[in-house]
Amino acid sequence: MSGKARPEPGFSPERLVFFTDAIFAIAMTLLAVELKRPDEKELASARALGGFLVDQRDAYLAFALAAPYGGALISRMRTSTVQVPRRRS
Repeated sequence: MSGKARPEPGFSPERLVFFTDAIFAIAMTLLAVELKRPDEKELASARALGGFLVDQRDAYLAFALAAPYGGALISRMRTSTVQVPRRRS
């Protein structure tokens, strides 16, 4: 055998970070699915595109606010989990 000890099952800071990253990715995907794309008619002029964006402003605003907020939460969690002391056997 290689002399490496097998990791202890259960809680670890790395698993928490990976799990949170996955939850954030799913949440952002669900927000992005709700975003509607403008069709050819709405892309034809700036006025039509502006009208489309005004109609869809709530969905785009939710996505625009969630991305940096979620990113800040993930970043803060990653820096705080580094400080968690590990159990030694």
